[in-house]
Amino acid sequence: MVIDNKGYKTMTIPWEQKVGRETEKVVIEFCGINTNESEHNKKLYLLDFGCGSGRYLEIFAKYLDKEKLWGVEIAKEKVIEVKK
Repeated sequence: MVIDNKGYKTMTIPWEQKVGRETEKVVIEFCGINTNESEHNKKLYLLDFGCGSGRYLEIFAKYLDKEKLWGVEIAKEKVIEVKK
């Protein structure tokens, strides 16, 4: 995780590779999600811009209510991949 010159948290992840346990831990921490069921998580909504095939949304669904997860993707090939 890196703080950019405007003070925002950013990170670089190998998006096209399989999501390993370490990457999952980093993403969950980055998003401020508690890995134990908590009242905190019940308050969270998550919007994943550029969600690709939704594999990170699957990770978030382990910890958050699925009704509060949203994904947006504009790359035609990714949308077609999800529809298959």
